[in-house]
Amino acid sequence: MEVIEYWKDGKLFKSIQPEKENGHLGIHVPQAHLLSVIIEEAKKYDNFSLLTSTKVVDLLEDENGQFIGIKGKKHGKEIVIYSSYIIGADGRYSIVRKKAGIETSIRKHGYDLLWAKVPAPEGWQPSIKMADVDGYQLALFTQTNGYVQIGWNIEQGSFSKIRKSPFQIFVQKLVQAFPELEETVKKHITSWDDFVLLDVHSNFTEVWKKNNVLLIGDACHTMTPTGAFGLNSALVDADRLAECFEQGDINELKLIQCEQKRKEEVKKLFRLQIEKEKNFSEQFIILN
Repeated sequence: MEVIEYWKDGKLFKSIQPEKENGHLGIHVPQAHLLSVIIEEAKKYDNFSLLTSTKVVDLLEDENGQFIGIKGKKHGKEIVIYSSYIIGADGRYSIVRKKAGIETSIRKHGYDLLWAKVPAPEGWQPSIKMADVDGYQLALFTQTNGYVQIGWNIEQGSFSKIRKSPFQIFVQKLVQAFPELEETVKKHITSWDDFVLLDVHSNFTEVWKKNNVLLIGDACHTMTPTGAFGLNSALVDADRLAECFEQGDINELKLIQCEQKRKEEVKKLFRLQIEKEKNFSEQFIILN
């Protein structure tokens, strides 16, 4: 992303340029690309195996209540995997967290998010573009392969009501905010079905380890889309956790120290997200 722009009434209001040493303000990395790189690197290890089309359905416990593996389903058939450690990296609705009996606190942020994707207009500059529509954030993110991701914040729980209103009137607000999108939006967003609704919330889990179960990423600290912190935070969790393994076992002292530090870092990001959400409209005020 070469620039961040704030648009007001269909016109550029202000822009933020990257520092010269960075040369950009963000990079879009498709999940499939990232996963392929990780998988290819992991294949270098003889003890690596990957099961696709497989999901966890329960945890296995021994007579002492220690978790010793998982029950899963692969193509509808039950499988069992025994493991010294189970790392729950399975997202905001983590089955591993639930089956381990770990509680999490959920915070609503007052808005939901509508996603849509359209081909970028000709000559589109890789950028992040922001606008204020009805007091809520409307954002465009340039993606690889010539696409633009649209993220439109709406009032929490309001989509069912919005869907009952005329579709064209709603989409026209998008075109008015970003006139250069008019042609591609009218061609590629033709019904409510072209939007995907995301229930926005954050959560924080005080317990990241319960005997042999460890949680990382959204499984223990779900973030909102604001600032795109979620994936980066999960990668930091994974990197720090790897440092706690020594010859196949966990260094408990290192793990405790790492967990305490990561919790403080994540809480700072939560506070930053909330501040950004509250102060978004202030970006469109002219300061004397």
